[in-house]
Amino acid sequence: MNMLGMFSFRGMAWLFAAFSIAACASGGPSAVQGQQSAAFEQKASAVIESAMEAGGYPGIAVSVARDGELLFAQGFGVADRETAAAVTAQTVFPIGSITKSFTGLAVAQLAASGKIDLDASISDYFDGLPDGWEAIRVRHLLNHTSGMFDYTDDPSIQAEPGAARDVAEMRAIWEGVPLAFEPGAAWRYTNSGYYLLGKIIEQASGLSYAAYIEKNILEPFGLANTSYPEGKDNKPGARGYDIVNGELVAAPAWSPSIPYSAGALLSTVEDLATYSDALHRSDKVGGAARKTLYIQDVIADAPISYALGGLNIQTVDGRKQYVHSGSIWGYTSYFSYYPEEGVSVSVLTNGDGSAIHPSSIERKLARIVFGEPQPANADVELTAQERAAISGEYSIFPMNFISSSIGFDDRNGVMFMVFGPLSDELFSFPLRYVGEGRFVAYHDDELSIRFKSLKQEATEAEIVIYGGLLTARR
Repeated sequence: MNMLGMFSFRGMAWLFAAFSIAACASGGPSAVQGQQSAAFEQKASAVIESAMEAGGYPGIAVSVARDGELLFAQGFGVADRETAAAVTAQTVFPIGSITKSFTGLAVAQLAASGKIDLDASISDYFDGLPDGWEAIRVRHLLNHTSGMFDYTDDPSIQAEPGAARDVAEMRAIWEGVPLAFEPGAAWRYTNSGYYLLGKIIEQASGLSYAAYIEKNILEPFGLANTSYPEGKDNKPGARGYDIVNGELVAAPAWSPSIPYSAGALLSTVEDLATYSDALHRSDKVGGAARKTLYIQDVIADAPISYALGGLNIQTVDGRKQYVHSGSIWGYTSYFSYYPEEGVSVSVLTNGDGSAIHPSSIERKLARIVFGEPQPANADVELTAQERAAISGEYSIFPMNFISSSIGFDDRNGVMFMVFGPLSDELFSFPLRYVGEGRFVAYHDDELSIRFKSLKQEATEAEIVIYGGLLTARR
């Protein structure tokens, strides 16, 4: 699973694909403010249209806001290929694992009111757990340090996403698999923990998950176009598509009972901008609850990036970010907030499997907001000595992104990034060297690796992948 929370992950074959679908015309209203609005809109539109052309997306909606005021909110392409309905800033999309931020906030609210103890064992909430699972605390569910199997990796889930499942069926999937590590000892993304958090919210509040979110987040925050799928009346929405070998294939329908509190919510880019401002800046979140959102527990003497509020906290290109991505059958998304600048960026798409991840669109839009140039990324020659210096295996412990091992391999003069041990790789992709110790992927120039040194034997690299930050060491 993606360290930032892709809900469904169907393999990495798309990394090798070439896409040639032409960009669709932009449509729908935009909201732009400020003296430089025209220039900003032109640059932002160019970034999105380029991503659509290179990535094969049928439709994309984006919003950019500063201090709660929209700078840009617009739709591009189509929400439904059959009807040719245009994407607008009001188009409703499934947001996948961005849902985890809402779930994390709900837990923080209930913890602040004394109804949930973050350090309580999950055995206080669930009967019949496997032996040893009483060591799992509520906080371990929040920050993915429980060691539980991720149920979205189960073949039956991917084979039948439309089949409604009850809690007993869901629990049986992950409780039949031993814990990958002692709770709290490492990090591995798992939707199973966030599913259980939904049930804990229900026990603590006496409300269904959907009703709690509606009453305590959506209504007070003014999120009129955000909902749990079985809640409000249906609103105009985007149809999901899988991008397979450059072709668009209608994605399967899915039952909300599967993603549930880990990834079922629907929203718009305008609502996400409003949510971001309310979550991080307004008095609608109490001080105790907000403090909980940003707590980063420590493993191996260092804070892990995934905080208790269902958000990844990191610093990329010198700017602090709170971020989360999402992916669910036919849709991908990315949601960011820059606390020091008060800027939020939301990207929602109705395509899954693109070589251009929504986080790459966000990164380029953020540079426009901050008045920073896009990297030139001109190819630079890499010597045989430099290739030898960085070749080998690195550890990303305590994190686990597909694997806790990442390698770099010289293959006929081209460096490849390899996931898993070099002797038993899971997948790999080629890299371009662009100078100053920095490499980018051929398929996505925002997937980057920067080595501290290319001399002798390199010992550390900083990796930005799908908008998440990893540190690899050996």
